[in-house]
Amino acid sequence: MIRLTNISVSIIFTPEKMVLPGDFFEVEELHDSHKRLIAEGRLEVEESRTKTKEIAEEINSKKKGKKEAKSIPEAENGGTV
Repeated sequence: MIRLTNISVSIIFTPEKMVLPGDFFEVEELHDSHKRLIAEGRLEVEESRTKTKEIAEEINSKKKGKKEAKSIPEAENGGTV
């Protein structure tokens, strides 16, 4: 079992219960939703801070970079200037 702690200032709702700030809950395996909350800094793996950092890095590396906005001539022509 993996023990996760709510380190945010908001309540996290799970199918089993409401997890108040500072409370913990246990899961058998980490799902994508748990990993996203860890990457956002809302949950923490209680046994290991290094595992928390690894999960956050894994999720953040999958994020796509923001595209730059087109300039007005590019938007009008649809091509490059």
